[in-house]
Amino acid sequence: MSKTIPGVMESITREAYVSLIHAVGLDPHLLAELSFHADGIKATVFAIDESGAKAIDPVEGVAVKHAIYIPVEG
Repeated sequence: MSKTIPGVMESITREAYVSLIHAVGLDPHLLAELSFHADGIKATVFAIDESGAKAIDPVEGVAVKHAIYIPVEG
């Protein structure tokens, strides 16, 4: 259980969460991680292959991921 801070939401609806992911231009179905920082947003997303499926590394046998950084400007 985390500390309650006045004015900070205790939870977020799935709809609001998905809207937030879409708002930064990401596909929620391909999202592995999302974090907000003072200077930008960091995301890890699954790579997709030519058919639109998650790309699998042929050597490691695991899903390929991309790291994305969206800086805050201004």
